[in-house]
Amino acid sequence: MSYNVRLFDVYNWLQRDTWDDWEERKDNGAILDSIYTTIKSANPDVISFQEYFNQPFGDYKTKRQFQRKQGYKYHNISYSFKEKGSKYGMATFSKLPIINKKYIKFKDAQNNGILISDIIRGKDTIRFINVHLQSFKFGKNQYKYLQNLKDSTYEAIDILETKALVTRLYDGFNKRANQIKIVTTEIKNSPYPVIVCGDLNEVPLSYVYEQLSCNLQDSFLKAGSGLGITHTSGYPFMRIDYIFTSPIFKPVGYHTIKRKLSDHYPIVVDLKLPLSTVNN
Repeated sequence: MSYNVRLFDVYNWLQRDTWDDWEERKDNGAILDSIYTTIKSANPDVISFQEYFNQPFGDYKTKRQFQRKQGYKYHNISYSFKEKGSKYGMATFSKLPIINKKYIKFKDAQNNGILISDIIRGKDTIRFINVHLQSFKFGKNQYKYLQNLKDSTYEAIDILETKALVTRLYDGFNKRANQIKIVTTEIKNSPYPVIVCGDLNEVPLSYVYEQLSCNLQDSFLKAGSGLGITHTSGYPFMRIDYIFTSPIFKPVGYHTIKRKLSDHYPIVVDLKLPLSTVNN
């Protein structure tokens, strides 16, 4: 499973019209419990989180939940920001042993990077690469403006707002183009078959997608159906979360869990791997 949980919605973004102010969610843990239930029902062997959030002594004891109550004995967590007992970052939890861990933080990015976990399955070693690329940093106002553009006349277009959007788009494309070079280098240098999963903030047919799909297989194309939309904004073709694998894997099942508990839907793929072939 790959899931951008948007900090488990601790700041109540799902229900607020504006994201400018930070307002902690006060729902007695309803959203958080729903996320826990969703993951427990899917029961993946390995789950990669982007925008992970943990409070060792607060209400969001997510690390403890996954380790003690959901059976994820092994973990690889890298926190990019810590404040008043709250920790933000990326995480990979596994029911299979993790024998090696590595984190690469992208330059000029606070919460974006690569989290690498080498995981043992039987006699095989598989490298899981959890990726979170730079976003456009759109807020609800930007999404609303984009939604209105399709119905707007020329006179109704806000030139300043449009210029601001173009600037954000350009900056995002440029940063992701540089970041994906680091990702592809890690894939090329991997001594093991790889599973690359995460939030790429790019749609199919983009430069970033092309760089990954030229050597890896997109599990959605192999085992999924429909459009595979992973973002809750409602725009068509917003498939920006992916699970890519080395060709040795055979995707035999793929589904998107359509529960609006974050601004992303979790994606799950079932993979088959020929026995005793990886490390021979």
